[in-house]
Amino acid sequence: MAFNGPGIRHTARALNIGINIILRALKTRAKESNYRNSCVG
Repeated sequence: MAFNGPGIRHTARALNIGINIILRALKTRAKESNYRNSCVG
């Protein structure tokens, strides 16, 4: 999945969901991975 504008729009069209849903999921995953990385060692 692409992080640029056209890639997000294409993914949203292919999955038949909204762009905001994709952005929200990407932001959530980024926060989770940052949290996991900060908890390690």
